[in-house]
Amino acid sequence: MVLEMIMKPEYAQKSPIKTLLLGFGVSSVALWLSYLATLWLPTYIFPEHANSWFLFLTAVALIPFLNKIYLIEEREDERISEKNIFRRHEDLLFIYIFLFLGMILSFSFWFTILPLKISQIVFSGQVAEIYRIQGLKTSLSGALIATGAGAITGNIFAKITGYTISRVSFLKLVMFNNMRLLLLFMVFSFVFGAGAILLLTWNAAVVGVAMGFIIRDSILVSGSVLLKSAFYLKELPFSFMTFFLHGIFEIVGYFAAAISGGIFSVAILRGMHKTKHFKTILKDVVFFLVLALALVGIGAVLEVYVTPLL
Repeated sequence: MVLEMIMKPEYAQKSPIKTLLLGFGVSSVALWLSYLATLWLPTYIFPEHANSWFLFLTAVALIPFLNKIYLIEEREDERISEKNIFRRHEDLLFIYIFLFLGMILSFSFWFTILPLKISQIVFSGQVAEIYRIQGLKTSLSGALIATGAGAITGNIFAKITGYTISRVSFLKLVMFNNMRLLLLFMVFSFVFGAGAILLLTWNAAVVGVAMGFIIRDSILVSGSVLLKSAFYLKELPFSFMTFFLHGIFEIVGYFAAAISGGIFSVAILRGMHKTKHFKTILKDVVFFLVLALALVGIGAVLEVYVTPLL
């Protein structure tokens, strides 16, 4: 496979920047192949299918790479013997993080500079998901405004109670969705090894498109590609911080869940449940799962109570 020739797992462990470039490059190639396929093979692949195809192609290209990383992790006895749990798996965690960042940069970049007609076709699923999330937030804001209006009559207690209930209800909804996604990350990693990369790609595309929406508000839609690229680089830090105040906790939580499932899957496949190292591996699996739950919970609280104030 060409990817295996260009990027060996051993290189990725030593260079986070190469991993970021890998995520950017693979997702960009997958995106363009999917779009061009809708033009060249209109009988088989309709434009609305491009969204599914670029997610699929990105994941398929990266799964062998990540599976080799897992195998390398479990093969190194000296790494398993390391007492610090983060030292045992830091390479894997950083590879997930920088792959994700590379894909976010890719999707946000192409969504920003592509003509509106093309970006709406390629990213149709992500655009719909963002509108759905915005609808939920609008409903919450409407509930808060309605409660505030009722409080003008002087019923301060009702205002406070209503505010708490609406916020708590939204928090429960966010927690439910995040925990469900966390479970999927772990199950996909356990059943398919590095199969969670498909969910990772989907989330990177949603975040990338959301960042692209913010950047597009400050650029000329009719501008040249070079001008759009310049504005993209200028507005990227602001759009990045908008989502990563709470998102960094959720994302690292999802990575931790994926690592938990992947470690356990590879350990079983390699027969390590019969070795002296299995107890250490099991502790790592439980630790990363608990860490994932804690991080996703913190991210949900920040998303509901802090992010709306910014």
